Amino acid sequence: SRVSVGCSSAKPDRDWLPAPFRACFSSLRSAEPSTLEVPESTIPHPCVATDQKNGDPVSDMLYTANFAFIGLHEAAYVTGDPAIRKMEDKLAEFFCRIQVRSDVQPSLDGGWFRAFDFKRWEAWGANADAGWGAWAIESGWTQAWITSVLAMRCMKTSLWDLTAKSHISRNAKKLISEMGLKK
Repeated sequence: SRVSVGCSSAKPDRDWLPAPFRACFSSLRSAEPSTLEVPESTIPHPCVATDQKNGDPVSDMLYTANFAFIGLHEAAYVTGDPAIRKMEDKLAEFFCRIQVRSDVQPSLDGGWFRAFDFKRWEAWGANADAGWGAWAIESGWTQAWITSVLAMRCMKTSLWDLTAKSHISRNAKKLISEMGLKK
């Protein structure tokens, strides 16, 4: 049995789902994700620059834009809402424009750095990123979500539909035991 929660294209989900996305992204003024204003009362994350403020031209691909991308994709897929689809399209275009291209460093070519300063049009590192340079690439968080959503867009499907017939639960008990975890 599935343990995840999803939304369907049934009328109740289609009716309520667009509201939080429109509220959350109402301050989106351009194709750049960082133009979303963060409420001043937000508690700073330890990996966010200590001098970061609203209006900074930096987009975070490690904790923010990558997860917003999957959320927008799933919401656009379920609701068919053109405003949500447009937000997803703008974020997809942004990711395509900032994708790393390098003949000199082939291990970086095709990836995305953890943050991007679109005013300077270059990778960016926060002063809170102790031990992580501006050229850091997170293979699990950043790359996985961006490439997965781009693939699902090409496949014209959603994560919910793609995993609907998953048989992962067949092996879950054995794997949980092997990892020494309690169920």
